[in-house]
Amino acid sequence: SGPVGADGVPHGEGVAVFSDGRRYEGTFVRGHMTGWARFTFANGDVFEGDFKNGVYSRGKYILKQSGAYFKGTFVNGQPDKGEWYDSSGKII
Repeated sequence: SGPVGADGVPHGEGVAVFSDGRRYEGTFVRGHMTGWARFTFANGDVFEGDFKNGVYSRGKYILKQSGAYFKGTFVNGQPDKGEWYDSSGKII
């Protein structure tokens, strides 16, 4: 849901729900997930932060099962530079 431009692709704030249970709530630029967003994975893990061209690049990835989280930068969807924290906010 959200605004669609004359080119038929999403522009601006919107929500995308995928058939496998993933959910993206954030900004679209020419149909690409770009900008600040909240992305919920099918397993319940959550990423909150910046997307660049459909891939999360900087923010916080929270593991649903333990509550532990990584805060920092990501490369190809994987933690790169930053720290892991336990559910109480202490560095692991």
